[in-house]
Amino acid sequence: MSDAEIALTTLPTPLVRAARLEAWLGCGPLYVKRDDLAGFTVAGTKARALQALVADAHAGDCDTLVVAGGPSSNLVGGAAVAGAVTGLDVVAVLSGHGPGRRSVTGGLLARMGAEVVWT
Repeated sequence: MSDAEIALTTLPTPLVRAARLEAWLGCGPLYVKRDDLAGFTVAGTKARALQALVADAHAGDCDTLVVAGGPSSNLVGGAAVAGAVTGLDVVAVLSGHGPGRRSVTGGLLARMGAEVVWT
């Protein structure tokens, strides 16, 4: 898979004028970079990093992404989706002693076929 085929983000993200915040602060033009719009599923602003990691994994002939985080980590969930979309296996190393309450990330990991390891 070439770098051109690994497009997990929608770029460039827009700059949006924050007129109400300008008024509240009493300042001149204030713009916000909306990187939250770059992502997919739960990845949000982590989509750029995931796109780079996936491209690097494919360039290095890797077949598995290993990602670590908490049970509700957006990065972990995003990595599961990125792996599924680009043909990489995903191992999610989660902190804690096993599934407690249900989380969006936990369900997403299962649906994307990620292997889960608890620490």
